[in-house]
Amino acid sequence: MVVLTRDGLELVAAVSRQVADVTGAGDTVTALVSLALGAGADPRTAARLANLGAGVVVDKVGTASVRLDELLRALDATRSRKILSRDELRSG
Repeated sequence: MVVLTRDGLELVAAVSRQVADVTGAGDTVTALVSLALGAGADPRTAARLANLGAGVVVDKVGTASVRLDELLRALDATRSRKILSRDELRSG
């Protein structure tokens, strides 16, 4: 995913994973970007959260959604400093 800001472009890489079904991944990205931006997150953080959420959804077969606990587990499992920790996200 590419984030365009006044500062320029940033590539937000997805976490590599086994994909069961991509149905709903784009809807998940749209929903999480909207939610994050509406809650006051910056575009980079919104894109990172959306990538995590889409990663959770593609692990499922058929049309699926991501629950908060699943998103938090994905966040906790990420070791990259490009992704915020749960505490960093909450303090936001």
